[in-house]
Amino acid sequence: SGYPFADSVCWGCYVVEEKERVDKRSLSLRVPSFRPVSLRSHPRYGNEFIPAKFVFACHSMGSPEIENIIFSCTEMNGKVSTHRHDITNLRTISYIDYTNTHPMCLWSAASSYVRPAIAQNIIAKIQKRAVGSFGLGSSLHMIDL
Repeated sequence: SGYPFADSVCWGCYVVEEKERVDKRSLSLRVPSFRPVSLRSHPRYGNEFIPAKFVFACHSMGSPEIENIIFSCTEMNGKVSTHRHDITNLRTISYIDYTNTHPMCLWSAASSYVRPAIAQNIIAKIQKRAVGSFGLGSSLHMIDL
C-alpha cells in the first residue's frame, strides 16, 4: 500500500447496529425527562462469562425535587436491566467513573449543596449561614449504589 500509515490503521466498512435502547425522555409534562451527562462501562464486566455492566448519570428535566439520577444497567441475554438511583445529596453531577475496589461504587465529579466555608462574608454572618464567599463545593465524591 502507498500510504505510510496503512499498517497502523484499521480499514474497512463498518455497520453500526442498535441492539438495545435505553431512552429516559418523556413527552408528558407530568413525567420528568432525563438528559444523560456521563456514561461509563465497567472494565471488568462484559465478556462471555460475565454480563456487561454500565451506568449513566442524568440530570432531571422538569422535576425540581430530584436533579441527579444514576441508572445502573446490566446486560443479560440481549436484554438490558435498568435500576434507578436518586442522588439527592449532590447538587450537580458532571462525570462518573467506576472504582477499582467495588463494582457498585462510583467516583463522581460533582458540586455539593454544602459550600466550603473558606471565609465568611458580612452577609453570611448576618444570615448566620456557614457559606464562604469563594468556592462552589466542587470535588470528587464517592457514590455507593
